[in-house]
Amino acid sequence: TNTVHKIAFMAASRIILETHFLFSYFSICKNRMWKCTMAKCLSTCAVYGDGHYITFDDKRYIFSGQCEYTLLQNYCGQNSSTQGSFRIISENIPCGTTGTTCSKSIKVFFKNYELILTEEQYKVVKRESGGQIPYTIHQMGIYLMIEIQKGLIVLWDKRTTVFIKLGAEFRGEVCGLCGNSDGNAVNDFTTRSRSVVGDVLEFGNSWKVSPTCPDAKCVKDPCSKNPYRKAWSQKKCSIINSEVFAACHSQVEPTKYYEACVTDACACDTGGDCECFCTAAAAYAKVCSDHGVCVSWRTPSICPMFCDYYNNEGGCEWHYKPCGAPCMKTCRNPSGRCAYHLPGLEGCYPNCPGDRPYFSEEEMKCVSVCGCYDDNGNYHQLGKTFTTGEVCQSCKCTNEGIISCEHDTKACYCYYEEKRYNYNEVIYNTTDGLGSCITAICGINGTINREVYKCAGITTKPPFEFISSTTTESIPTRTTMCVHKVCRWMGWYDLSYPLSESTSGDYETPGNIRAKGHNLCKNPDKVECRAKELPDETLHSLNQNVICTPTDGLICNNKDQTPPVCYNYEVRFFCCNFEPCGPLTSTPATKTTGGTTPIAETKTSPSYIPESTTPLVIGTTLPTSQSSTPRSMQPTSTSCHPKCQWTQWFDDHNPKTNPDGDFERFEDIRARGLVCEHPQNIECQAKDYAHTSNPAPEQNLHCNVKVGLVCNHREQTKKPYKCVNYQVRFLCCDYSHCQPFTTSATSKPTSAKTQYTSTTSSSSTLPHTISTTSQRTPLLSTSAEVTTG
Repeated sequence: TNTVHKIAFMAASRIILETHFLFSYFSICKNRMWKCTMAKCLSTCAVYGDGHYITFDDKRYIFSGQCEYTLLQNYCGQNSSTQGSFRIISENIPCGTTGTTCSKSIKVFFKNYELILTEEQYKVVKRESGGQIPYTIHQMGIYLMIEIQKGLIVLWDKRTTVFIKLGAEFRGEVCGLCGNSDGNAVNDFTTRSRSVVGDVLEFGNSWKVSPTCPDAKCVKDPCSKNPYRKAWSQKKCSIINSEVFAACHSQVEPTKYYEACVTDACACDTGGDCECFCTAAAAYAKVCSDHGVCVSWRTPSICPMFCDYYNNEGGCEWHYKPCGAPCMKTCRNPSGRCAYHLPGLEGCYPNCPGDRPYFSEEEMKCVSVCGCYDDNGNYHQLGKTFTTGEVCQSCKCTNEGIISCEHDTKACYCYYEEKRYNYNEVIYNTTDGLGSCITAICGINGTINREVYKCAGITTKPPFEFISSTTTESIPTRTTMCVHKVCRWMGWYDLSYPLSESTSGDYETPGNIRAKGHNLCKNPDKVECRAKELPDETLHSLNQNVICTPTDGLICNNKDQTPPVCYNYEVRFFCCNFEPCGPLTSTPATKTTGGTTPIAETKTSPSYIPESTTPLVIGTTLPTSQSSTPRSMQPTSTSCHPKCQWTQWFDDHNPKTNPDGDFERFEDIRARGLVCEHPQNIECQAKDYAHTSNPAPEQNLHCNVKVGLVCNHREQTKKPYKCVNYQVRFLCCDYSHCQPFTTSATSKPTSAKTQYTSTTSSSSTLPHTISTTSQRTPLLSTSAEVTTG
């Protein structure tokens, strides 16, 4: 053993002694002597459980607000709009019925990337084109470790806990709910306006991302509101004060962590109470590990961790470690060297053998040769072929772990009006309204080749005559081209976010939207703009100076507003396109003539195609002589079988975190562009009972195709007297391939316009049919000069 400050340490113990604000000594007890190395010192901010915060300067407080809040940013000085480089935001939601909140997701903004951590997964959003990925992601036990830049690391347990580690180079240069990391806890409650306050609510509310969120209020003690849970909570959390953590008590005072554990266990009264307890206990174990004390506290009955899940049958590589390896040889880090020496994190770790020394985090196994990472950070297994997004380029991850790319015509593609087309695929057939037809085909290198040719259905013929005493002539069948103008609202776009600086704003422009990989039509017809947090308010009622036009999209400058902050806006555009609806074939008609009948030249005047979803037939009708036997036009109808399919299941809300119930609203799902505008049917089911033989409880709810699902806690009269978690899906049908009508026996043509009426029948039984009836006159206006002899 050895001692530091009269504290005894066993062999192999490790401690961190901070010597000054730039470095710390990392020491290991070996042969009764301390072996120390100089290491860079990282301060830590912790956010865990039901609104527990510990700043970089070790100031502890509780804040429960239901909004998005800035945890940390370096946009803090007088010239913050130009000085800053990163921002970390936490979205907080209710964790129970007592008003407490916990972190639902973490958003990291750095350079032109946004990293979203939510629901045990992460998503990368590239906000602008160009640039390399400026961060690395590692799986370390139960934590996802994101090294954002030099001196900035985020540890996330994939649930409600996040630790932010900050280097000394940022000391005093940051702000947010984590404080300013200047070594002085007195000024940690610095608001967005750079005022130091003493009230935690004033401090916390100042860091709301959206000014439209309600201010957080004081939350009553959850154990007072739920006294029946207090005894259970105290019993569970007593492990923190027990012999299990005794070695850590001298290093980290357990009282505050015990009290936080009891509070959280009382607050989680809508389910997940064991998870709340485990999160609180794990937070104390993590701090103990940071101070060099490794505590193995999990058991098969207390917050167990099942690492055998990752073992192959008969294998034994994976084991639980309370303090895992601080740095591993992985496919992302094959050298096994780390820039920062972090204490080992608890979780499941493999013992990789010598013939398979590298841990593949994506495959969760030990490998001898790693796969390939492309420029976007995507992992590809050995021997797999993939595309990188480059047009006409195909790549392969070789068996040596090297990416090899080559030109591949099969990998060529084109984008047109939000749709992707493969090489040689027909994009559209249309007409210019002047007798010419246009066909667009996806060509090589992603170019769209357009072919213009004379339409077969629009022809002119010189006069001719035939002589017959009594002749029966069959007018040849003619095929015309059917096109219709399809107009639809695109999904809502929210790709820009207004910062707090006066030079910032919200810019949802067509150019920005296309630059971020979205395929917006070239010339939108209409646009709608709204504040994302206030979707029911008109632009006029928001009282902000903004530009909202189809050409410009949405432009809002902070400097033009009072107060000088734009709302977070979202936009959607109305796009139109001509699409073919199939050829129209006319049935031959016979006529009887007598004598000499000259037929004059036909002059055609194709009409302009109006904005409509009604199919139009582009073509002309050949006239007959006036002596033709008159016949009546018989309306005909055809049946069309639309292409119908069910959407995925949607589960946007959880009644455990919503005090009112479960609400899977159609308008919310539709606003994200995930479902068709007019679904034919809806299915609602209890999610937790979907794949079990247990019957779901009888509950009062509303399941309507126009509304979605609405289940209110207050309407439940049977156990459990609360809504269970539901999910919904919709039946969407595609009628774009349907041929609008067919005409049969024709009479003497007239110059008029046709109106079509359609009747659509739908039911829950597939397939649906649509019947379309054509009425008496031709669709296209045509003038004809007829002479008789």
